[in-house]
Amino acid sequence: MRFFPVIAGGLSAVLLAACGGGGGSSSPVGPGTPPKTGITLVGIVATGKAVAGAAVAATCASGGGTATSSSSGDYSLTVSTGSLPCVLQATSADGMTVLHSVATGAAGDPSTTANITSLTELLVANLTGQVPSSYFTSVAASSLAATITASAISAAQTAVAGTLLSAGIDTSAAGSFVTGTLVAGTSGATGNSYDAILDSLGTRLTSTSTTLAALTSTVAATSAASSGSTSTTSSTAVASLPAAVLLQPAASTCSALRSGKYRFVQPDTSGILANQFDLKTIDARALSFVNGNGSTGTLTPNGPCRFTSNGGADVVVSQAGVLVARSNNGTVSAPIYTVAIGFPEQVHSVAELAGTWNNLGLQATNGFTGATTLYTGTAATGTFSTTGVVSAVTFCQNPTTWGVSGADCTTPTNPNAGLTLAPDAGFYDGSNCPPGNTTCGRAFAYQAGNGDFMTVSVGGDGGFVMATKQRATSLPTVGTITTLWDVYLGNSLISTRVIDEVQHTILTVDSTALSWTRSQFTIGLTNTHTETLLGDNPRQGYNTRVGGTATTTTGGTVTVQPFTNLGMRGMGLSALILPNIKLFNLSVVEP
Repeated sequence: MRFFPVIAGGLSAVLLAACGGGGGSSSPVGPGTPPKTGITLVGIVATGKAVAGAAVAATCASGGGTATSSSSGDYSLTVSTGSLPCVLQATSADGMTVLHSVATGAAGDPSTTANITSLTELLVANLTGQVPSSYFTSVAASSLAATITASAISAAQTAVAGTLLSAGIDTSAAGSFVTGTLVAGTSGATGNSYDAILDSLGTRLTSTSTTLAALTSTVAATSAASSGSTSTTSSTAVASLPAAVLLQPAASTCSALRSGKYRFVQPDTSGILANQFDLKTIDARALSFVNGNGSTGTLTPNGPCRFTSNGGADVVVSQAGVLVARSNNGTVSAPIYTVAIGFPEQVHSVAELAGTWNNLGLQATNGFTGATTLYTGTAATGTFSTTGVVSAVTFCQNPTTWGVSGADCTTPTNPNAGLTLAPDAGFYDGSNCPPGNTTCGRAFAYQAGNGDFMTVSVGGDGGFVMATKQRATSLPTVGTITTLWDVYLGNSLISTRVIDEVQHTILTVDSTALSWTRSQFTIGLTNTHTETLLGDNPRQGYNTRVGGTATTTTGGTVTVQPFTNLGMRGMGLSALILPNIKLFNLSVVEP
């Protein structure tokens, strides 16, 4: 039994750093020199052009102050009885531009440089793990010294520089984002190389229909300083693209489909593990793609964020950039429909996946015997250490009923599970998987723009698992309307049903019982009915739909199939097991 018959890969902030660090220069303070009790902050406020007349405010470890930028973006702010470090905010005269920066230095410095630019806005987001405006308004002065250090600023710049480099924006000419030499462009003068980088960033944001605010938010959420991806409590899970993906060109009919490399997991019964994952390159604007073997294909829009490939695949895309494809791997006269799951390729460490995870999947039940292998819905919960060792596993599988609760579950004392890095931005999935092993399961990881992780894993026998970090269920909001695509797989990994499109509206919520009701119907049919769902059932993080019959709004009756649901938080995607009809369902929220 594997806990994650494949987890993986992740977004690399490709750590190619710009040179430079965070501190201002200083000269030694000799013996007998009285300590300096005030500080002066200087710098440029710019976004690729000077921000004139900006209101600059500083909050420091002690003291604070304000200033106004000149026509060239220069400012000078003195805190007569203050001490470093500081966090700064600059607000343009029209209030439309708000930027942030930080300052750190040594006692005795005559002044400390702190540029306030689009680059420092991203740096502060990564440094603090928060949206900079929220950090500035809520930070306690006493905590600044622990957060704003030269080494932390340097690490944050390295991460941001890597993200921007993946989009073709080389920031190395800027030196330090905070203290580098900056000449901002004005109506009468051209800026320097730092300013040119700000121009390039602004141009890329415009060309990709992305805002600096949106980019900043994802940088904060996916930062190592953010608690969003590690919290075990319930919170809002908004599906969104990560920063590096946001900066790529988008498809004209789907802002969630961006150009770049995509990891695909495509389970089948071939018995050849290498056939079950691939790396494709997608050109979102041209709607073309290149498979790992060099063959090419095209995509044709079939509605917002839905496409048909030249090979006849039906492809849907979630708001977080996760693709689910139903494609014919047989012939026109004898079709064999299979399902693949794709997401932007990322690089992650084993340590990033530490924590307790829930999963849901289809795994073999009668041993691998080629095309006759049958698969059963499974669920598991387990905890990974920072070195990839798994413990406290609960594994649930019932080949007869497809149940995943109660007596269907066991607690193996020596589960064949664990994670080690593989050379292709993924992981080997298994406790005894030396490098180069071709029989171990493979796992790939994806971190969405809100900081949440999803993993998708596959074994040599075709069994696969989807997983998310365990969190308590969040109750929905009454009145919320959601439209979804439902993609189904049966117990032989074949998809015999076309993709359904369904819509539901939340009707009532019971916070005591942790349950809710919703009306649901299949688009194109007259089967609108009410159904009940139970949160944190059968275990924390899973949801259950109560089965039975329901009366439709037109007076008919429908069978409500019970299911166990595991939402892939932040992905706009859920995995479901429908035990009574032996189906596995991937439910994708329409953007």
